[in-house]
Amino acid sequence: MSRLVFPELFHGSAAPIVVGGKTRVALRWILHSSLGMPRALFKVWHFQGRALPVKEVTVHSEPLDSGSRLLSWTVGPGAAVLLVVNVPAGATLVARGFSGPDGTGHAVDEESAAGLVSNRSFVLFGSPVASVVLFGTGTVTSVRVVPIDAFINDPGWKLVETVGLPANEAFATTGYPMDPQGLVGAEQAPVNAAIDRVKRGTPDAGWNAITDRGTAVPAFAAPDSSQLVTKELRPLVSAVARMLETVSDPSRHAETSVPVTTRAPRSVHGVAASAHWQSKAHDSELFPLGGMLVAAGTDPFSALALGFGTTLGPPAAIQPASTTLSTQPVKFDFYMITVDHKVVLKFKLPGTGTTIEFVIAGELTTLCMELQQGAVTAPQSLVAEPSPLDPPRHIDPPGVLDGRWLEAPNVSWAVPLLTSDSMPRPTGYAVARGFGPAAMEIRLEPRSSGGWTPFVAAEDPNREPPALVRFNDDNVPERFPGDPNTVVFSVAATDWFGRWSSWVSADHSRIVVPPQVPSVKKVSLEVPASATPVFPAVAAVDFMWDWSHRQPRQITLRLLVHAEGSAVPTVNGSVFAVGGPLVADTMIDFSTASIDVPPAGLTIVADETTGRLRTYRVQIPGLAFAYQSHPRVRVTVKAQATERVGFGLPSDWSPNVSAQAASPIPPPPPFVPTAMTWASLPDPKGVSRITLAWSPSAPKYTVYAADETTLARELELASPDLEISAADRLVALRPHVFGNARRAFTRVADNVTATTLQVELPRGSRMIHFYAIVPVSVTGVEGGLPSAGNDYIAVAVPDVQIAEPPTLIARDQGGVVSLRVEVAETRVPVSRVEIFRAPNVQRAIMTEHAGPPIAVLDAASGMRANGIISFELEDSAPGKTWQSTFYRAVAWAETNLNRGIHGGRSPASRAIGVVVTSTAAPSMTNITLENVAGFPDHRLVSYETDASLQVTPRGSHLFTVSIVMADASMVTRRAHGNEVRLISGTMPDPTVQPESIFRYHATNPLLGRTYAWIPRDIAAVTVEIVDPAGRITRETRLP
Repeated sequence: MSRLVFPELFHGSAAPIVVGGKTRVALRWILHSSLGMPRALFKVWHFQGRALPVKEVTVHSEPLDSGSRLLSWTVGPGAAVLLVVNVPAGATLVARGFSGPDGTGHAVDEESAAGLVSNRSFVLFGSPVASVVLFGTGTVTSVRVVPIDAFINDPGWKLVETVGLPANEAFATTGYPMDPQGLVGAEQAPVNAAIDRVKRGTPDAGWNAITDRGTAVPAFAAPDSSQLVTKELRPLVSAVARMLETVSDPSRHAETSVPVTTRAPRSVHGVAASAHWQSKAHDSELFPLGGMLVAAGTDPFSALALGFGTTLGPPAAIQPASTTLSTQPVKFDFYMITVDHKVVLKFKLPGTGTTIEFVIAGELTTLCMELQQGAVTAPQSLVAEPSPLDPPRHIDPPGVLDGRWLEAPNVSWAVPLLTSDSMPRPTGYAVARGFGPAAMEIRLEPRSSGGWTPFVAAEDPNREPPALVRFNDDNVPERFPGDPNTVVFSVAATDWFGRWSSWVSADHSRIVVPPQVPSVKKVSLEVPASATPVFPAVAAVDFMWDWSHRQPRQITLRLLVHAEGSAVPTVNGSVFAVGGPLVADTMIDFSTASIDVPPAGLTIVADETTGRLRTYRVQIPGLAFAYQSHPRVRVTVKAQATERVGFGLPSDWSPNVSAQAASPIPPPPPFVPTAMTWASLPDPKGVSRITLAWSPSAPKYTVYAADETTLARELELASPDLEISAADRLVALRPHVFGNARRAFTRVADNVTATTLQVELPRGSRMIHFYAIVPVSVTGVEGGLPSAGNDYIAVAVPDVQIAEPPTLIARDQGGVVSLRVEVAETRVPVSRVEIFRAPNVQRAIMTEHAGPPIAVLDAASGMRANGIISFELEDSAPGKTWQSTFYRAVAWAETNLNRGIHGGRSPASRAIGVVVTSTAAPSMTNITLENVAGFPDHRLVSYETDASLQVTPRGSHLFTVSIVMADASMVTRRAHGNEVRLISGTMPDPTVQPESIFRYHATNPLLGRTYAWIPRDIAAVTVEIVDPAGRITRETRLP
């Protein structure tokens, strides 16, 4: 069967230990849980060959990103690698071997040298060394490798021992070998072999008897080998047997569990759990493979007992590892452990869901090529005080009344930094604890076979490795007077082989548990009626004490009276009135009281008594409430206590509990208007609204309402005559006593904090509605309804009067329009008229489209005669000339708000159109007569004018050019405005426009000049414009 090396799955180590006064070789090995438990014995081999298969190789050196260099070779992994190096002066070179190629896997060995050195040999051992990484400065002159495949199959290996589980009768049907185990030639039954391994592997020395502070610790005690194998580890070994019997596939061993009977835990005081909790105990699940590997990988004695280690004779005297690797005969001290095994491992490829199978079948092999020399490093950075990031300290209650609270401190130290397998590695720790100069005590779990089980820190494989090892102690009693201020913790480390470091100590400040804080449950106030402004009061305070752990010596109650909404006074004493002087706190002596016998003056509240909790009630008189100054008064109570044990310090004050007292005095009524309050005009749905308003007199109000009909019925009055105006009806109702009509009023709003309230009146209502504004104090006391009718707000819906439609007359007066408006006043008087002007008939359809009025004429500016009011005015800027302008008028009725009459707008008059003439003849300016280059036979006459080219309601403008020729003959050209051509772009030449009148502009001809081409040889030229009214503008130019 071939031998296979998987350094991450099967690993071994060796170290020298002293047993029976002699140095011996201790071996340990461990399996990865994915392999399961082999059904075969481990075989321990010692290399007794006379030569090593050394090969000189060519290495490939590759720089890495970190600045280091990677060395690799082609002959495969080696059991040992020799490098010959040179290191310059002042430099350091470190060579670190790795179990995987390209610096992967884990570091197996490390050598270093500081310059100046030449031809220095580094020998790196491993199982295997697959690559080397160089750190620092130096050169490698040669490399030799012992190929691991050739080395593990070398005939020089000699079997020296078989090792396995302490298999007993429980393994009979598991398939696990029951063959004898032990040193070759001295084999014995598996259990006896395990006992022998523990005896042979127990070091002479344990931990130091004195700490680094010179304090004695209990002597180290190794477990009894027979008790360890046959008693202490028997449940675990039996669980492994059940696993092997029920699960044949080794790859499933790690996930296999077996039930284990579990007992209910005991308290920190050693008290057993109650029968109720013990009845809830149920089996827990033990994972045998994991439990066995943890025990074998951390406890040197369990490793020997469970078949994961042994101890052999004294190490051979070999040449120092750092000199050379020779092929010449020499005695080597190399060891190899093998085990026959077959397992199928399954892996899922990340991101694909594909499962692949990897079959391992053969002799799993690991080498121990060098001994871990030196002592285990003592724990570093030991701290016994909590850090700011630690959770709050955990404390357990006392076991007896007035006993001590027990703290569970956290002790931590740095996880050791190990760079290779060749360095001693802590696998467990011992923790000792001492108070003052007293001897230390060991804080480990006693093992049934003797001694203590080392503390092993757990680690979550799914998280980043922690930076600290943490040990949680318990049962550290709180400090009482006379006790030492600190407790000392000392920690020592042990490795896989049972070697111990020195002790390292740190102090932990013992806690002083603050006194229990009493709890104020309730405050009740008794405030009898008073004939004076100051009301006396008594406070009944319920407070609670928990007698489970401590007895009170004295409980202090502090009462603080202050105005509602103000801060609680921060004073050293009680205050019995708002702004009053300090008075003594209420102190209650509990020194002679017991749980059910309270001090004099106190009563136990039976309804709130449960277990060892007691609630007491005490009456505290002497409080005074001045409600006129402070309508709401708050009484805040807190409690403080001292205990019968400890330092006699007062506890913190309890949280504030308060009660409120409110003034029973109602506030004065507000002032309301006596005149009628008119609501808004009805909206399209016929609903009127009003915002009631009153003077402030209270923090909030309640509003009541009654209508005129209901009020008249309750007052036994006649029904209201709606033909009489509401203003006149109100005058008749005001003298009555509305307070006698309480049933007529209903609540319409409460908790009104403003001095206004919007209400809606019933649709189409013509009644008067009365509203009572009732004040409510800050304490919620509501005043009564007013008695007098004048103390109610009266509201009614106003009326709207519409004026008659006006008559409008409009005439043009040479560019000014005269207007006359007449409105009949036979039914409704007029307050004003509004006249609107529109530039076209479309905008004259509605006055709203015409824009704002051009004139608003008050009635005072009109003339009244024969029931008609008339207005006259002139519009001096009626708009564009020669265009129709339209006028309309509306009239507004008079408004009388005191009687609830709103003036409305009449329908508009008929639209009247007027054609506005110009106030002057057409304009003609900047006349020019010019010669134009390129046209020697023509001249160009032009001018500017505002005359419109459009046809107006009165006709169009006529444009004329009259030319007096050189022979005195006359040529005349005429064109109406709508016949004048509009030309843009390039000025037309006389061949295109020989005799026409045209307007030209490069982009907008309407803005251009008026032109005409005329012959060059002329005596004179006359241009003329005639407007639709016959007015003429004429100009003559000579050449």
